[in-house]
Amino acid sequence: MNLGADDYLTKPVAREDLLATIRVRQARRHAHQAEVDSASAAGGFNPNFDSSKPLQSLGLTNREAEVLLWVAQGKSNGDIAILLGMAEKTVKKHMTNIFNKLGLEGRNAATVRALEVLSSQAAIKASAAR
Repeated sequence: MNLGADDYLTKPVAREDLLATIRVRQARRHAHQAEVDSASAAGGFNPNFDSSKPLQSLGLTNREAEVLLWVAQGKSNGDIAILLGMAEKTVKKHMTNIFNKLGLEGRNAATVRALEVLSSQAAIKASAAR
């Protein structure tokens, strides 16, 4: 199950049980596809990395928002330090502040939150107005 299996059956399997399991799995797949299609029709997931300004709406300083923008793009602390011209220790301090302000426990959670904000309609409109 940890490697991606959705369901499992133990042998021997009755024909009816196998068919019922397949039907349930297909129904789940169709429901998931409907959600994906709905999200795409509503503008979908399309983060805008042009500006860190939308991230300031989370209560972050300008510099914290810049750091989070780069984190959301998969950059390491060392990469961010070089890009923003600061010490890696300073980036770590900004990350600690970001975690505390957003009530998050890690880099992945911060990335997800940033991507939610950066793909919101407000962020897209803000960049279009520039």
